[in-house]
Amino acid sequence: MKAFFIKYWKILASVIAALLILVIFAGPPLAHMIIRDKIDSALRRFEHKTHTTVKIASIDFPSATSMTLRDFSIRLAFDSSYTRYIPDGEVDPDSLAQLLNLVSIQNMSVDFYLFGFLSGNYIRSVSADSVSINLFRKAEGDYNFSPLIDSLKTKADTTEQAVPASDQSKNKIAGFIQRYLDKKLPSVAIQRIAVRYIGFDGAGTKNKKNKRLRPSYEASLNNGKLELHESMFRDAQFELSGEVVQPGQANTFTINGTLNHSQHQLYINGLFDAGFKIPFVETVTGAKIYLKNFDAQLLSLEENSEYDRLHATLNIYDLGIHSDAIADEKLSNMSIGFDLNLDLAPNDIIINPQTRFYLNKINFNVSGEMANLHDKPLYQFRVEMPEITINDFMFSIPSALKRKLEGFRANGSMAYAFDLKIDMAHLDSIRFDPEFTLSHDFKLYNLGDSINVRKLLDTAFAHAVITEDGDDSVIVVGKGNKYFTPIDSIPSYLVKSVLFCEDVSFFKNDGFNLLQIQKSIADNIRAKRFARGASTISMQFVKNIYLSREKTISRKFQELILTWLINREKMLDRNKIKENHKKRLLEIYLNIIEWGPDVYGIGRASEFYFKKLPAQLSVPEAVFLATIIPNPKKYGRYFDNGVPKSAEVNLMNLMVKLLYEDSVITKEQMERLTPVQVRITGEAAQYIEGYAADSTDVFEDIDLPTRQRP
Repeated sequence: MKAFFIKYWKILASVIAALLILVIFAGPPLAHMIIRDKIDSALRRFEHKTHTTVKIASIDFPSATSMTLRDFSIRLAFDSSYTRYIPDGEVDPDSLAQLLNLVSIQNMSVDFYLFGFLSGNYIRSVSADSVSINLFRKAEGDYNFSPLIDSLKTKADTTEQAVPASDQSKNKIAGFIQRYLDKKLPSVAIQRIAVRYIGFDGAGTKNKKNKRLRPSYEASLNNGKLELHESMFRDAQFELSGEVVQPGQANTFTINGTLNHSQHQLYINGLFDAGFKIPFVETVTGAKIYLKNFDAQLLSLEENSEYDRLHATLNIYDLGIHSDAIADEKLSNMSIGFDLNLDLAPNDIIINPQTRFYLNKINFNVSGEMANLHDKPLYQFRVEMPEITINDFMFSIPSALKRKLEGFRANGSMAYAFDLKIDMAHLDSIRFDPEFTLSHDFKLYNLGDSINVRKLLDTAFAHAVITEDGDDSVIVVGKGNKYFTPIDSIPSYLVKSVLFCEDVSFFKNDGFNLLQIQKSIADNIRAKRFARGASTISMQFVKNIYLSREKTISRKFQELILTWLINREKMLDRNKIKENHKKRLLEIYLNIIEWGPDVYGIGRASEFYFKKLPAQLSVPEAVFLATIIPNPKKYGRYFDNGVPKSAEVNLMNLMVKLLYEDSVITKEQMERLTPVQVRITGEAAQYIEGYAADSTDVFEDIDLPTRQRP
């Protein structure tokens, strides 16, 4: 029996040894053949789905756990329209080939884990050399890589139902961060990355015969390098560096950081050489953004049963922004950032009070919530600017935002806060409640070297305007101007009509109308653009007297500061009496605003439209003049062959009714004057009588105070 078992154990050992020899010597070639077949099959499916051509010159296996690919490329399907995008002087076949080559990699190596099937991690590391990516935006707006992206989206849509049930109960932001921070990535080393981007806007070259298009924007990444070092026993380290080349400049950068999978922590630091401009931003927003260095940290993502708590920070140092929508000069020397503390629930985001945003020395503490995000969101915020000295506040504002305020001097400190509630299901219920406090030792010495308020106290001063043809002109506000009309000589029904249209709470407010701000927010949300402002008469006054008409954040910021201080200090009355200050401001306003092309002031407007002095205007004539203030240069659009349009008549009828409700006119006058009839008898008639109605003519909405009045 013993001999029997020894005999068969020898046979079994021989079989096992033979199998091991077979696995060792025949296994790798078989596995490599299967891998080749799988790669080939995957590439053919990819080609069919994306309409591209994928080529690999060779696939080698230097060892049982490594693979090398040479001359890998993804090439776009030929389209005759692509020839329009080949630059002049590059019409050879190689240029077209370069245009169609979306991605090419000269050498790529992949190392596998020997027992990857046990851990689920198959790839240990990936290295590549000479990676070239060629991107361009067509004149029609599409990109050359759009078909590839669309195909990937389609694939993602088909697998969307496979999301684990645990992730479905998470906030999308938290779920995204956790999925990608939890993953152990293969180590990556990519050398000599080159990315070329060309955008076309449809403009042709000077040579009309070849019908080629001229690039509107070009940028490239040269000598790029990407390294990611993963390990089971330490944090992942990564670094991206290279040179960004754009028209007229070339800049280097380095972005590096660490990634801790178990603690859900991410640290990133970016260093850029002088004058580095972020590519592509200008083509999308029209703004140029310059960076010097930044650091960002995802400090923690703590999981709870009902929410995930996120703590992240961002600090950007020496930021520069040049945008025509912000200012006509570059904003520079800005340090900005935030410290986020959020609770992320599936349908809500809670902003914890520790959340902070800052600009230089100005801090804003934010708390609130964004609820019901998947349907009709509700946004509630509390923003507080802690007490800061006036000097530190002004120092923190970039110079380009405060040009007219250069030389501003004041003592004391200030604090500001506001509550904002926006219910997307009930936009008319928007609430904006600001709180502003000044220290007891506040004292204003100078608004700015170019701001002279004292001259406005005099009986006459010169006011510069820009006429219809773009030339500078000067009008005298006061004696010396035959059209100047003192406030006491302007009929009360004209003054009231203007206040109804422009600023119903003028004599009570401090330069701002909260109700109009709330309505402006609602209307802009509905329009999905900045369609309506909330300017008061005081703000229009400041804009006309001291600022330009450019629509920039810089002008608006200076307008807000000057409006607030001029009204707070009651600067237009020597005795600091609010009513007298307001009357003088309104008097100047009515004598400088534009009532038509190169028609400035109520005196000139009365003559231009009716051949009368302001005191001689009838109620209908006064009401008409008030209604055209929002759009005075297009006054002809209020008429159809000399007759007021029905919309204009209805508006004037409502104005007359408001004058009666405010006891400016009697009931008998209201009944006699409606429906309102207006006949233009001045020189404006020659432009109005021949004006025919057009379907594109629209009226600017005027929010009349039908319910709320002072």
